[in-house]
Amino acid sequence: MTRHEMSKASTCLSCTLAVFLALTAVAPPCAAGIQQIAITGDPQPGSAGAQLLGVSSATLNGAGEVAFIATLKPGVGGVDATNDRAIC
Repeated sequence: MTRHEMSKASTCLSCTLAVFLALTAVAPPCAAGIQQIAITGDPQPGSAGAQLLGVSSATLNGAGEVAFIATLKPGVGGVDATNDRAIC
């Protein structure tokens, strides 16, 4: 990856994280576009009914795939204090 590509990817990651962490669809423009990934109340990907309560520590790999740490809503989908964190 060239420096220009790395800079562009970093800028786009910043835009995506701003949207993601603020849980809003409003963020500075990004050349690659902005896509909402997750929002409070969304179902946890791959779960049997768990819901997202909050998200943090998002990361973007070279293929453009996003992963993040989620706090899950207690009392929904079998979630309690012993299993309320997930990597999505």
